[in-house]
Amino acid sequence: MQIFGKTIRWTQLVGIFINLFLLAEVVLLVVQNRDLRAQLDQITKEPEPLQKGEVVSGFEGVTLDGTSIRFDYKNPDKKYLFFLLSTKCGVCEKNLQNWNSIVSDQKDTNTLVYGISLEAEKKLEQYVSSKTPTFKIAMVNDTSFAKKYKVVGFPLTLLIDGSGKVIQTWIGMLTPEHITEIKTFMNTSKG
Repeated sequence: MQIFGKTIRWTQLVGIFINLFLLAEVVLLVVQNRDLRAQLDQITKEPEPLQKGEVVSGFEGVTLDGTSIRFDYKNPDKKYLFFLLSTKCGVCEKNLQNWNSIVSDQKDTNTLVYGISLEAEKKLEQYVSSKTPTFKIAMVNDTSFAKKYKVVGFPLTLLIDGSGKVIQTWIGMLTPEHITEIKTFMNTSKG
């Protein structure tokens, strides 16, 4: 067979086709590898906590005395301070003193303060009876709560305005500066 004025044997032609096929396969594998890496990065990426300015939807909880409570963010004059805790979290236990301090110094009655737990009632009752927090605690049984509120760990302190907009998020143990900042936010008329 003659191509471009040169005689090419069938074996050479087959070799050329095999090389072209392998080249196409390599290109496809490179593209697939890039896509798989992007997917893996999304899966293994550390979740981001709620950021200032994000808007969250309301949720329902149940207090330890069985009272249902709805946090619906329909009053622009209100603020919501949530202490997200876990009964298994040692840092939460240490942070309890800071949270109690914030509540004892609260001057603004337009800030609703609640501890939020995603755990079963029995564990929470035992925890509350031994730790005696000075704020009410609600259990949230909605399995999507942690995702909606981007719970990345405990303890987590959230301040949200009356329209559901996040004023600030504090992750981990509160420092004296954080406590001052929270008290200032709580006692100002707007977030």
